[in-house]
Amino acid sequence: MKRVGTFTYIRIFLFSIMTGLVLFILVSIKSTSVQTNRLTVEEEWPQTTTESMEDSLVTATKKFHYPTNPPSAPKRPDDQPSRKNAFRQPEENVTQKPEKIKLGYSYPEWYLRSCQRSITYHTKDEFVGDRPFFPPCAAQTTGNRKGFYPMIEPKRYLPNSKNPCWIDKPGDVRTLRCIPYFYVAGVAKCGTSDLFRRIRLHPEVMKGTMKEYHWWDRTRFGFTDEEEEVTFRQYTMQVTGDNGLESVLKDLRTNGSSRRLFGDGSPSYVRDLDGWPQIDGNQGCLEPRVTIGQQIRHLYPDAKIIIILRHPTPRLYSRFLSRIPRTPDFKDATSKSFHEYVVRAVRLYRECFDRWSLRHCAYNGTLYAEAVTRVSEGLYSVFLEDWLRIFPRKQMLILRYEDYARDMETELMKVFDFLGTASMTKEEKDVVMEHVTVNVGDLYEKLGPMLPETISVLNEFYEPFNQQLAQLLDDEQFLWRDITP
Repeated sequence: MKRVGTFTYIRIFLFSIMTGLVLFILVSIKSTSVQTNRLTVEEEWPQTTTESMEDSLVTATKKFHYPTNPPSAPKRPDDQPSRKNAFRQPEENVTQKPEKIKLGYSYPEWYLRSCQRSITYHTKDEFVGDRPFFPPCAAQTTGNRKGFYPMIEPKRYLPNSKNPCWIDKPGDVRTLRCIPYFYVAGVAKCGTSDLFRRIRLHPEVMKGTMKEYHWWDRTRFGFTDEEEEVTFRQYTMQVTGDNGLESVLKDLRTNGSSRRLFGDGSPSYVRDLDGWPQIDGNQGCLEPRVTIGQQIRHLYPDAKIIIILRHPTPRLYSRFLSRIPRTPDFKDATSKSFHEYVVRAVRLYRECFDRWSLRHCAYNGTLYAEAVTRVSEGLYSVFLEDWLRIFPRKQMLILRYEDYARDMETELMKVFDFLGTASMTKEEKDVVMEHVTVNVGDLYEKLGPMLPETISVLNEFYEPFNQQLAQLLDDEQFLWRDITP
């Protein structure tokens, strides 16, 4: 009996040792896996507890061997996006030299380095739709006094209305609500006011209450003179106005369907600058993870996006001139003072690009204000690449201001065809074409043209962005070689 008891103790002892060893190995493997995953996120989007944000991001980017060829245009399938490989790790040990694209251009090193710092750099060929570009940011914030604004869920849109409209309370037509079918989303001083007003002269397009609602990027956050938030319901009522709603209801009663359209002509939407830090999903982010473009698509996936672009150098001067009457600091502005503003602004952005990503600098509201001149509005490729991740290419119409000014009728017909509106009679078309052009100022004659040295500074600064834009859209016209600023 004693011998049996001893043998039993030995077996229990050996079994305990083996069990402990197995548990130790399993815990070690799990700990290593968790640590590896944690490092993956922190290396891509570093914490800021022990280091400054600036040093932490620079340190993180040095840990990877990024490919040095310029980014290629994203794929733009028209079907529902796939999330496969939506967050890939950088390729290791890639030592390619900067690649010359088909246009024969080599991107400057500062541009390549800044582009590669963005966490979206390795998702450039992914069509994301209304989902975030990448996983949550590692750094966390508590938000502001108003909190963060979530996406607005899609409504049960009426199948017999071309414009997205719905009835808030079933059976009560008085609660009919509509949101925009199309957006003239950018860019300021590229003819957006003239274009939008001519679009609204089409018999099927309703006027609403104004051109620019700025709800998605500004007023819903309370970024107004009154510091009051505009609710979603208030926004829908602004978009339609009483007359617009009555027109839709009359069509539905009379014809059983409606082709009436509403639009939003806020040209700042393309750059999504003012409110992105307050959008839910962007907590603690150094560059937007969720943009207003994704929120628009989430609410209405079939929205039409119109963007009109202009050579960024003369556009900036036009923007400067338009702000002189309402900017006290520009009261005694001259072409020479504009040059000084430009030199300072370009220096600030180049310093930012030397330390941060293109997206971080382009979407940085503090830098935007500090630069005084609206230099970042001309970084078209940064913003367009994001929009092309969100919307299928067939839902975006991208025009050139120079073509619009040269042959307005042709460009307008492109717009109406894009919106799918009915053909106009000759009389209706004459009304659209004879409308007086808006926002034509006279300060250019007073201040004179830009100085040659200013043109040179801006052309050099914008060149890599223009090159990327031409590659992104597969259209060399967006190099503006036919335009002399």
